[in-house]
Amino acid sequence: MSSEPTPIDTPFSLGHAVTFFPGPCDVPKAVLIHPETGDRVEILLYGAHLTSWKTRNGDEIIFMSKKAVFEKTKAIRGGVPVIFPQFGPGKIQNHGFARNVPWEIVGSKVENGNVHLTLGLHENPFTLNIWPFPFYLELEFILSAPHTLNIRFRVQNTGKQEFGFQTALHTYYKISNIANVSVRGLSGLEYIDKTKGAQKFREDKDVITIQQEVDSVYCNVPEDKVIDIVDKGGNTLHLKSASLPEVVVWNPWIEKAKSLADLGDEEYHEFICVEAGTIATPHTLIPSAAHESFHTITITPSSSL
Repeated sequence: MSSEPTPIDTPFSLGHAVTFFPGPCDVPKAVLIHPETGDRVEILLYGAHLTSWKTRNGDEIIFMSKKAVFEKTKAIRGGVPVIFPQFGPGKIQNHGFARNVPWEIVGSKVENGNVHLTLGLHENPFTLNIWPFPFYLELEFILSAPHTLNIRFRVQNTGKQEFGFQTALHTYYKISNIANVSVRGLSGLEYIDKTKGAQKFREDKDVITIQQEVDSVYCNVPEDKVIDIVDKGGNTLHLKSASLPEVVVWNPWIEKAKSLADLGDEEYHEFICVEAGTIATPHTLIPSAAHESFHTITITPSSSL
């Protein structure tokens, strides 16, 4: 007997390509399956949070902590948390609120062989109590061939006052072991090293390896820049963004991993975060204006998929 839960019937369900199931925090989750490649993506409507991307042969691209907490108003450790309107600590709660509130389904379609799901978030009493600005966020996930995930992120100011915001796609990539992984494509860029009091440096390494805690914000990344995550024990990932001028490389290493209640002490071996965002200089939106950004992740498999 199958252990699969019973799908939820919605106007946005599209056969095998887009299906909805009960999810955590009393909010559904969506499953997208690409008709050609068989790639399978899971997205929680809680936080518009992508929690899994598996290839046809079962390779998992996204890391989720075994100690992740799925509770209302709590952030989820792993996956692709959506950061808005603040990155890190500041005037409001850490990394903002978009990642720990329910989003709504806006649309779904299969077009030109690509599978689309669009989610939206308006201000509500919870968000206004934290950040007093009306807004509308829209996040579109597009699963395409060959083994590519595109994410479109739109922010609109629906109020009468301008506001500034930061944003990021705080992506946790699952890897064979941190000792096997390097990040390439950031050489020559200025970066802020948050482990050294936010001092600024210029990257002089073509191949960046992780051998200690790393928390670096690379600034003014050109839109034609492709950043590679190379895993000698797994796949290679290629990242490219538009209108997201910063890239964060993060791994907590030994001591910080131990201090995070929702991360296993040894799980720092299993992931690397390479995040696209608008971080160093917040983007300002006047009333009625909108800002749209794009992020693309493509897999070059270690073996044929």
